[in-house]
Amino acid sequence: MATRFLVISPTSTGRCFFAPFNETAGGGVDLDPTPNTITIVVVNPWHNSQLALDVNGDGQVTEADAVLVHGLLDASGALPVPASASHAPPFYDVNDDGLVSPADEALVRAALPNAAPSFHLGPSVDATDEGGPQGIDGWAQSISPGPINESGQQLTFVVTVDNPTLFATQPAIDTTGKLTFTPAPNASGTALVTVVLHDDGGTANGGVDTSQPQSFQINVVKLHPLHNAVTPMDVDDDGHVVAHDVLGIINFLNSRGQSSSAAGESSPSPFYDVNGDGFVSPIDALTIINHINFIGTRGESTAPIATAHGELADVITLLALDPGQQFRPRRP
Repeated sequence: MATRFLVISPTSTGRCFFAPFNETAGGGVDLDPTPNTITIVVVNPWHNSQLALDVNGDGQVTEADAVLVHGLLDASGALPVPASASHAPPFYDVNDDGLVSPADEALVRAALPNAAPSFHLGPSVDATDEGGPQGIDGWAQSISPGPINESGQQLTFVVTVDNPTLFATQPAIDTTGKLTFTPAPNASGTALVTVVLHDDGGTANGGVDTSQPQSFQINVVKLHPLHNAVTPMDVDDDGHVVAHDVLGIINFLNSRGQSSSAAGESSPSPFYDVNGDGFVSPIDALTIINHINFIGTRGESTAPIATAHGELADVITLLALDPGQQFRPRRP
């Protein structure tokens, strides 16, 4: 019900006619300078003529104004401005059409600056270096772009990691809250992961398009200490399987015993536990010897161990007959 100004003019016949009249300050009845006319000002009691979007009359436009309109609509649905309403806050009829409807709430919300998105962080996560790709559905919860008028905004999680070498695939979170990452083989340690949620609502008029940062930890444990999860027979992790890898195992056994537990050992290399059974034994050396000899018989680039390192030639026989036998190689 827009504020209307009507001119009432009596005619010589005693009848009256009505015509629109320009707005005047204030309200009530005002004598018009035109003879024999009266200006009647009809005021909408639920409309704030000073600041239409200021529903609660506090002099500013905030989410609270939209909440007031939304609450009335939830309780009553769209309704006309009551004739008995007093001209005082709340001023629900934002567009001054005489009806409180969702259009009034929409006008307020459209004028609000972008509100920050939000989410609830999931717990810290444990994984092993041999666990492969990890995926935790619904890890992040209560993902929200903001109030109801921002429901169409596009959301993106931005993830940063302070120890990226722990991962073959870096941690990421999709819009459903699923956390994904792949630990790097042979990795061990803890990463601090920091997460923010970003929307596309912009920052105009003081808007905020990014949530407060939240952090959690991913702990990567090496499943098999002293075992090379990438290339098991590459003891010194130099990218080659050669006689020197066998020599490393033999020297380790000579200093620690015929069968030594790998538990509690630190990584990275040397990786003496070739077969990943949790122990370092002559079997680990024999596995590499057989591999090198097999490759040599196929004419590949690595020569058989007996010719590649002469002092180890007898190891094949000794280990084959008695895997518990120690062997002390000659040092040059």
